Amino acid sequence: MGRFIKPKIKDYLQELKRKKMKRIHIDLKIKLIAMFMMIITWIVYELYHHSAMFFWFNSPIKIGVAVPMTGSGNQYSSEMLKGIHLKRDSINRKGGIHGRKVDIVIYDDKNDKSVAMKVASSFSLDNDILLVLGHYLSSTSIVAGNIYKKNGLPAITASATSSRVTFNNPWYFRVIPNNVYQAKYMAYILKTTIDSDRCILIHDKDEYGQDLARSFLNTTRHSGIHVDNIYAFHSKDHDINQIIDKIALKIIKKEKPGAIVMAVHAGEAIQLIFRLKDSGKDFIVIGPDSFSSSSFINRFKDYPKERAKIGYYTDNIYSVLPFMTHIPNSKALQFIDTYKSLYSSSPTWVAAAYHDAFGVALKAIERSEIKPADPIYINRRRVKDALFEFSNSEQSYPGVTGRIFFNIQGDTEKNLITAFYEKQNLVPCYAQYNPPGKMDYQQSTEQENAAFMDNELKGITHIVYSGIHFISINRVNISKKYFMPHFTCGLSINTISMPGMLNLSMHAIQLQYQALYFMKK
Repeated sequence: MGRFIKPKIKDYLQELKRKKMKRIHIDLKIKLIAMFMMIITWIVYELYHHSAMFFWFNSPIKIGVAVPMTGSGNQYSSEMLKGIHLKRDSINRKGGIHGRKVDIVIYDDKNDKSVAMKVASSFSLDNDILLVLGHYLSSTSIVAGNIYKKNGLPAITASATSSRVTFNNPWYFRVIPNNVYQAKYMAYILKTTIDSDRCILIHDKDEYGQDLARSFLNTTRHSGIHVDNIYAFHSKDHDINQIIDKIALKIIKKEKPGAIVMAVHAGEAIQLIFRLKDSGKDFIVIGPDSFSSSSFINRFKDYPKERAKIGYYTDNIYSVLPFMTHIPNSKALQFIDTYKSLYSSSPTWVAAAYHDAFGVALKAIERSEIKPADPIYINRRRVKDALFEFSNSEQSYPGVTGRIFFNIQGDTEKNLITAFYEKQNLVPCYAQYNPPGKMDYQQSTEQENAAFMDNELKGITHIVYSGIHFISINRVNISKKYFMPHFTCGLSINTISMPGMLNLSMHAIQLQYQALYFMKK
């Protein structure tokens, strides 16, 4: 029986061995398949990761731009875009930001609040948009700003000046002074340049007009300036023309109305000034930055009395603005030359300010160290934090409108320019106020307003105009390399009286010269 058991045991052991080898073979196949799948997965991941990195580094940086291309105020969209395009083209010629080109996505908000909200929502939902430039008006900026704040999208305006645009909104920045600051400069013109302590105030009832009027009244309340009358209207009223006529008629009937301060938009200001000065009275008008646009002055050129006598309507109109080509800094000189060569005209403050807004935005993006693997909301936050790093004059962005840095409200702090129209030309006032210390951009105290209006203010820069007018070039001798030019040198200054210094009482000097000049060999 033992003879039969041994073969069976042997067969059983061999069967176990075969099954074990088969199981080992199957396990090895599973392991090989698993390893193969892991390798495939790793290759796919690496390809996806590197392709994503490739496309991210080769995709453009996109900036949203909200402009009023249609609707009221559409004349400003061209100026906004010219300044923005100049900066975009300049940075792309230099290779972009970290090798990435810069592109802009333009939406038309029509200067309408409901449209602006839709535009802001579109920008916020676009995961390629890092930042927004605009909106032009204060009203559209405020409603859009609520959406940018909710979605964590940084925005920079270079035109909306209402204090509410940036108030309690850490995602909105502004590169020009707000209405509080503009109102102080308008009061300064009234008190010092015009030397008057009385005025009439006219303002729009929209967000911009009311904010500017409040700021002006706060400044004048404790500064010895008396506001005789206040007139208000809403530019959206259906009978706005009749309302403007009634306001103008009331002012015309006044025997000594004093200067007229307008916290209104350019369109309504033109109507008011036309009605007032068409009466034959020479009113002094003080307005905000909207009075300094090319569209503002061009509207007057169509009137017969302005054509017959240049300056009939426009002389004695004063404005405050953030930039003028007459008194540029070194960076602005290059900007002005490039702008003129491309567009055959001088840049307006709107073009210059949005050029700066784009510049500081790009510098913040460059510093923010955005990463392709991170969600868009994190990269947007990095850009916002980088903007706040421009926190003082030492850590500022050198713009064509001056050094740009932001306070805790996101507002910039820099001087404005006071200017007046002379024969349809906007020229800087002879005395520019440059406050030596930091000025409060919120509503000021009685002591601060009194100090601002003090006639003994320090920090005054006096403007002297000079020029050379060639009359003729005579006695040109090429062989002996000499010629004789005949030209006029001119200086134009205002009457200046400063304690402890020579009193100057001359307005213009013209001297004729004729001299022999030798050409260099």
